[in-house]
Amino acid sequence: MPKRTNEFQRLIYLIQSQLAGEADVSESDLLEDRQTGELVEVDIVIRSKVSNIQLIIGIECTARSRPATVEWVREMVAKHISLPVDKTV
Repeated sequence: MPKRTNEFQRLIYLIQSQLAGEADVSESDLLEDRQTGELVEVDIVIRSKVSNIQLIIGIECTARSRPATVEWVREMVAKHISLPVDKTV
C-alpha cells in the first residue's frame, strides 16, 4: 500500500480496478494544481479515453465511523476545483 493510504481506500481502489475495464486506476496519485503548480494527492484516480477524449475521475475516500459531513464534501470539492479532473466522486 502507498504511504498515504488506509484499508478502506485500498478496498475502494481494488473495487474500482475490477470495474474499470481498460481504464487506468491508480491509488494515492499526485495531480498538479493548475493554480499553484503544487502536487496534490488524490485517493484514487481513474484515467480513460472515450471517443479519443481523455477523461480523469478523482475519488476521495473517508473511513470514518460516521457519514461524511457537508463540510468534508465541500473541502473535497474545493480541493478538486483546480485539479485536472473531469469528475469528483
